[in-house]
Amino acid sequence: MLLGHKDRTRITTVRGYPPVVGDAWLLVDGFVRAIWRIERAARVAVLRITAFEPISVRERAAVVAEGKRLLAFASDAKEREVRFV
Repeated sequence: MLLGHKDRTRITTVRGYPPVVGDAWLLVDGFVRAIWRIERAARVAVLRITAFEPISVRERAAVVAEGKRLLAFASDAKEREVRFV
């Protein structure tokens, strides 16, 4: 969607964002607001979120809660963290 359409205003308000190929898009209320990836070490799984624009405290809390559910599903690591970078 982001790569194939000239008018992206229905899914993002960000202009000139970095390429997101290879990363997963993070949607907040249906708009692309960040990218995310899971990084794994020996006993730790970290969900790294890189925002294109500020995410409010309320939205951030919802993203962290969903991120924890994602890590529980996607990783059997003993420790799981959600980090905004």
